[in-house]
Amino acid sequence: VSRVLEEEGVNYFGVTSPSEAFLLRGKGIKSSILILGPTILDQAKEIIKKDITQTICTKEMAFVLQGECKKLKKRFKVHIEVDTGMGRTGVPYQRTLKLIKEVVKIPELVVEGIFTHFSTADEEDKSFTKEQIKRFKGVLEKLEGEGIDIPLRHAANSAGILNFSESYFNMVRPGLALYGIYPSEYVSRSLDLHPVMSLKSKVTYLKRVKKGATISYGKTYVTGKDTNIAILPIGYEDGYNRLLSNKGEVIIKGKRVRIAGRVCMDQTILDV
Repeated sequence: VSRVLEEEGVNYFGVTSPSEAFLLRGKGIKSSILILGPTILDQAKEIIKKDITQTICTKEMAFVLQGECKKLKKRFKVHIEVDTGMGRTGVPYQRTLKLIKEVVKIPELVVEGIFTHFSTADEEDKSFTKEQIKRFKGVLEKLEGEGIDIPLRHAANSAGILNFSESYFNMVRPGLALYGIYPSEYVSRSLDLHPVMSLKSKVTYLKRVKKGATISYGKTYVTGKDTNIAILPIGYEDGYNRLLSNKGEVIIKGKRVRIAGRVCMDQTILDV
């Protein structure tokens, strides 16, 4: 995926961890790579050497990076994450200005970007996302008032891209949308997305069962009539989500059939 995106002109990649960033570099990706989450600080040296951008949200993180930069005699790009309501990582929006004013004084660090993350952009009620955008814009306005110019500003995840054009700023972060998946039923269909991934298997066993038969663990599926069940040799150990139990569908010869009962560790049962 990364190589195709780079060929299509994508010049910045967002990843969750140093290991993912190192993997992309190892595969020949030359574009900028941003680690969106916190990093174990003993990995700072390798991140700097591989020219990977790091998110920071504390002075301590900034000082560790500064120390490694001094040893390597390099300057290093960072992005500041602002917590506008996700309640996860990031400096609280009320204290962002103070942190940035301290970080921009560190000569070894270049504050290239600033971003926030939405917690409810894919929900039916859009009010809190609008409040998050308002808070983020407020931070940007304060920075401008202090004469601090941060080139890259981003907030929109897949749901933000589909529902909130005002959240684009000058960079967006599609995740699920890259794979052709709408984040929820409450997002706009303004982009014509089509799933690009599929999991393929083969039926290994067919069995005829009578009406009233119970299927799989917990007897959560009861047949409403005499029917055929089919067994697939994959389960949650293969990454097939157990949350699809009694909900998911599988396509067999162009026809959608329902998962019957709970997804097992190594098998999935279908009512065909």
